[in-house]
Amino acid sequence: MYDKVFFAPWVGPYYDKPESIFKGKVLIVGDSHYCEESVECQKPCGKRDQSTETCHTFTEEVISLYLNPECLKPEHRKWLKTFSTFINSVYGSIANQEMRQQFCDSVAFYNYLQVAAGKCPGLTNQYDYSSKTALSAFYEVMKELSPDVVISWGDKVWNALPNNWLSNNWLDNGEAQKGLDLVCDGSVFDRYLVYPFAGKHITLIGAHHPCRKYISAYHTSVYTHFGLLKNCGWLYE
Repeated sequence: MYDKVFFAPWVGPYYDKPESIFKGKVLIVGDSHYCEESVECQKPCGKRDQSTETCHTFTEEVISLYLNPECLKPEHRKWLKTFSTFINSVYGSIANQEMRQQFCDSVAFYNYLQVAAGKCPGLTNQYDYSSKTALSAFYEVMKELSPDVVISWGDKVWNALPNNWLSNNWLDNGEAQKGLDLVCDGSVFDRYLVYPFAGKHITLIGAHHPCRKYISAYHTSVYTHFGLLKNCGWLYE
């Protein structure tokens, strides 16, 4: 399915299905993976033809573990909060296990960097987020999943994505359009763009990373403006 993507995205069974909790197709773009074996591993990370299947399914395994926390090792539980914080802010309430399952079943999730960023988040500064490798993989995911809304986590991904997404190396889709400022929970939100891409328009929302500087009530107001859930209307029809 993928030639340029190393970490295959999680695609919930209800993504683009009537059972989805979302009105359209929602793709979450996380930052990076961290791997305890990244230093000792003898296989070249990021090379599909030289690594194991377990490496390619890393993202899928992470979401599966999130939905089955009893299978996690104690030292891995610290990242559970990142996903729960984000999911709670989309719902606007504390999600129970059933709500978390429905969310993950309905969404697609993809980590932007296609190599493991060491053993801890502090090492990501050494990577070039605007590299051709990262962008080519991102475009491949976009063409395969064709989302209506993309929510990027953190500044690194938001800053790296260009204002023109190329369907192919030769096909120019045109520049993204900046949306109007939105008043969300008493503050102005302006980190969103509408991109022409592969024959449709895709809204990119730049959220703070849920592990830091993330104010849940503010982001709930942001997501409500865009009407992500089926019981809300889209901001743009």
